[in-house]
Order: sequence, then C-alpha cells, then structure tokens
Amino acid sequence: YHLGKYDEAIEYGNEITETFPDSGYVAGAYRFLAKIYKEKGNDAQAREHIDAAIEMCTDIISSEETGVVDIPGAYYERGLAYFDIEEYEDAISDFRYLVEHPGIANREIAHENYYFEGYIGLACAYSQVGKNDEAKQVLQNVLRLLDEPEFQGYKKYRKDGMEALLNEINMGKSIPIPMMYQIIGK
Repeated sequence: YHLGKYDEAIEYGNEITETFPDSGYVAGAYRFLAKIYKEKGNDAQAREHIDAAIEMCTDIISSEETGVVDIPGAYYERGLAYFDIEEYEDAISDFRYLVEHPGIANREIAHENYYFEGYIGLACAYSQVGKNDEAKQVLQNVLRLLDEPEFQGYKKYRKDGMEALLNEINMGKSIPIPMMYQIIGK
C-alpha cells in the first residue's frame, strides 16, 4: 500500500480477510483496503471496507466471549477507522476509552501498548475538531508517561515524535495520526 502497489496490496488484504477471518489483523486489513479503494477513486468499496472494520471491532468489543487481551486492539483499530472517515467524535470516544482504562489497555499486546497509542490517537482527534487545548494536555500527559520506568523504550524511540506533535499543536495546527501509529493498529 505505502509503495503504491495497490493491486498487490488488495490481493494481500483480501487474503488476510478470507484466510484468517478470526484474526486480530482482519480489521486492519479492511481499513487498509478502504484506504486503497479511496485512493483508486472507488468510494463505495472504500466505505464498504471501512464499515466492515468498524463492525468487526464493535462485535469484538460487545461480545461476551472476547478476552480482555483483544479489547484494546479493537478500540484502537475502530478509533483509527473512525478517524479515517473523519468521524472524530467517535474516534475520540474510542481513544479516550484506552486512556481511561489503563487496567485493560496498559499492557504489551503483540509488542504494542494501546494505552500509550490511545494518547496519540486522542490528541490527533482532538486537534481535528479544534480542541487544541485538550490535544496539548493529552500530549503533555504522554510526555510525562515517558518518564515512568515501563515506558523507557518508548521514551528512547518516540519522545522526539511526541515533542514534534506537541510543537504542531502549539502552532495551532491539526495533526493527522502519524503513519507509524496507523500501521500498528491491529
């Protein structure tokens, strides 16, 4: 997808959704298929795929059979999908859930910490609706988190990026979710 090889990416995305329908990666595959179809000018297929991503995540979140380990990824992926279709208030709600529920979200899941990543999504979504003061506060909170021992790896590799986002917010800009945080959503 990122290399512009859309037809090849569509093949892989469809393979994921068809071969591994219960995988945590399916919602992400649907979301990236939506991005590809949007780039290709096929808005109907783009909407169909983003709706499939949202529906899958909603099913995971609402199912009584869902394990606690799957809930953060579903909220994060659904937040990304809402962000992609500019339904920012829904994105804010999903990202806020992650930030407000560290007991569920603050754990390493497939090498990701959705609690930390929820802060990034929340700040970006706030900025899209003109709530820059809230976005600034969220980013300042995430920078404070980086001083905690459990986040030392994030501090080493992501602090500069967080400070750059904060600088953009301080200049009154709205910020997109950085690509590295879009790719890791599962």
